[in-house]
Amino acid sequence: MDQPQIAVKIMKIMGQKMAMLMDRVQELISQDVQHRIIRALIRLASESGKKCDDGIHIDIPLTNKDFANMVGSTRETINRVLNRLKKGNLLKINHHHIVIYNLEALENFS
Repeated sequence: MDQPQIAVKIMKIMGQKMAMLMDRVQELISQDVQHRIIRALIRLASESGKKCDDGIHIDIPLTNKDFANMVGSTRETINRVLNRLKKGNLLKINHHHIVIYNLEALENFS
C-alpha cells in the first residue's frame, strides 16, 4: 500500500506471463508438431541464444525426451522432425547445444 508502483510493476509482469502462457496453450492445441518444434526453437533462440558467425548458439542441454515434453509430443516424432531440419541444413543439435544456422529459413520451413 505504501508503494503502489511496485504493485503495478508486478501486475504488468504477471499479465505478460499470463499472455505468454495463453499463447503457448493456443499453440499446443492448434498447431501441428513440426510447427510447435520450430516455434520452440525460435523461442529458445530469442530467450537463450547467442549470435555467432555460423548462426545462433543455444547452450542448453536438451534430450529428445525433454524436447518432446516441451512441445507435447513423442520422442520419436521429435527425432523425425529434427532430422528433417538437419537435412535441410537449418540446424545442428546434440545433447549439449543447438545451432540454428538461419533463423529466417527456419521460420519459413514447411
